[in-house]
Amino acid sequence: MEKIINIAKSTFPSVDSILEESWRKLEINKKSANKEFGKILVAMDLEATRIFKDYERRALLELAKEWLKSQKDDIRERLEKIVSQKGWDKFVEEASKLFVDFGTLVQSFEKDIGNMRKARGVKPLKKGY
Repeated sequence: MEKIINIAKSTFPSVDSILEESWRKLEINKKSANKEFGKILVAMDLEATRIFKDYERRALLELAKEWLKSQKDDIRERLEKIVSQKGWDKFVEEASKLFVDFGTLVQSFEKDIGNMRKARGVKPLKKGY
């Protein structure tokens, strides 16, 4: 499970890359940055957060792909069993078991991503000291 999480996490760029991408997308020049620092800081934060969330979605997709690949035969068998269920209640019962398995992996992933967010938020502060 840890290997799958690490593969998904490896899709994230560095903090510097996210900030550079935000700077480019907002088309900020140094002259305006000096004049409207507070306004630009807020815009940079919003854009960097949007970019980070986009990378989170990509990483979640990678997590799902890696999870499916790692258990290809087992999951195929379980999905076939789920699809062949008679009646909605039985289908939901069996499908829920599969979603819980993936949900447990997502919880671990989200915990790691939360730690990455915290570390990324502190990194610029550490540079100044």
